[in-house]
Amino acid sequence: PKSKTLYYVELMEGTVNKYAPSSGEQTQAAVGKHVSFIIPIKGTTNEFVVGIQRQLARITWDGVSEKPSKIEQLLELDDPSDVIQLNDAKVDSFGRLWFGTVAFDRQNHRWLANKASFYSYAKKEGLKTHLDNVTISNGMDWDVKRKKFYYIDSPQRQIFQYDFDGSEGKIYNQQTIFTLDKHDIPGIPDGLTI
Repeated sequence: PKSKTLYYVELMEGTVNKYAPSSGEQTQAAVGKHVSFIIPIKGTTNEFVVGIQRQLARITWDGVSEKPSKIEQLLELDDPSDVIQLNDAKVDSFGRLWFGTVAFDRQNHRWLANKASFYSYAKKEGLKTHLDNVTISNGMDWDVKRKKFYYIDSPQRQIFQYDFDGSEGKIYNQQTIFTLDKHDIPGIPDGLTI
C-alpha cells in the first residue's frame, strides 16, 4: 500500500509483474513455470515470497529487471506423482503465510479431486498442514477481528468459515456459511476478499 504499486502473477507465463498506476509503467520478470502468487515481504522493497510449481520461494527483484537477481527455495512439497501445484496464498496478521494446492493431471487436462491440501508456513513454525482432501484450494481471508477464517475449495461451490487462533496458527470448527447451489448461482467460486 505504501508504494502504491500492484504486484501480480501471470500463472501460465511464469512471470511476476509490477504495475505503477501513477505512471502507467508495467514490468515483469520470468521466474519459472506455474507462478501462482507474489507477496511482498514486510520491511523490504524488493523481496517477495512466491509460489513456483511445488516450491515456496523468496525472490529478490528490483521491479524492473527481466529476471530476479536471486531465487531462494524455502521449501518444496513432496509429490512423487508430479501433479501438485501451489495456488492461492495470503498472509495473516501474525506474518504467517497460508497457501493451498491443486492437483492437475497435465496429460489428461483435468483437476484431480481430493488430492490437494491447505497449509501455513512461518520461518519459526515451518510447514503445517491444516486441510487434506482438497481439490482446488482457492479464496481465503479473515474477518476484521481476526477471529474467523474463510476458505473456498472451488468445486464444492461453498464458502467455509473456521474459528481462527492466530497465536497458535490454527483453524478449527468448520461450518458452511454460503452455498452457491442454494442461491441458484452458476459458476465456481475462486478468490475471496473481505
